[in-house]
Amino acid sequence: MKNKLKLSPTLYYEVLIKREINNLKEYANTIEDELYKKSEDDAMYHYDEEINNGQTRLLYIDKLDDFTKFKVQYPNILRHSLITSIYSLAEERLFDACNRSQKLMNISTTLNDYNKMIKNKTGRTHTGIFLAEKYLRDCIHINISSIPKVWKNLEKFNKLRNCIVHKRGKVSESQKSLLKAVDYLGKDIVNLERGYIVLTNKASFELLDTVDELFKCFYKTLVERTEVMETN
Repeated sequence: MKNKLKLSPTLYYEVLIKREINNLKEYANTIEDELYKKSEDDAMYHYDEEINNGQTRLLYIDKLDDFTKFKVQYPNILRHSLITSIYSLAEERLFDACNRSQKLMNISTTLNDYNKMIKNKTGRTHTGIFLAEKYLRDCIHINISSIPKVWKNLEKFNKLRNCIVHKRGKVSESQKSLLKAVDYLGKDIVNLERGYIVLTNKASFELLDTVDELFKCFYKTLVERTEVMETN
């Protein structure tokens, strides 16, 4: 371990993960709040009129499209975009974790070596977070899939992200694993409306917390492993 920068939670988790998570949370909060204010600005969309001796609140017909945009369309676009961005962050940082771990633990097998080995042995290749999980488990001996709830959450968000990216959120009855993911995450996070994924204002924060906890646990374990190596 000589001549290697000392691994610490501050250096890796705080800098590589926590700052990014906080930035995305601030961004999500800011835009969600702005869209909510726009959708709830009653004076923009409604007017009062006396009907049958009573005051009735009516919607400006020419404001109906604007109301729908701020209430439904823009929040949906924002949340779909955030889920894909947060998931991409998790995937990229997991690959980075594999490469850093390999060097810090003096492991000869790189991530690419491992993937080629698996392909030669089974005829299959793994990709994305699933490749990273297998490499960390088999080569670094850290099982991130065993972290309670966290990995399962990320797997379910993987189903949502793939549907958003490849089908713009359109869901068919044949997508059994996606439907199970929707059920697992629950109505506080995601719903299906007219055959499309509709995320709630809690979805982005649930995924951010999931990614945060995943890397917090991983780097804590990696720190402990390297400290043991240094004392031996």
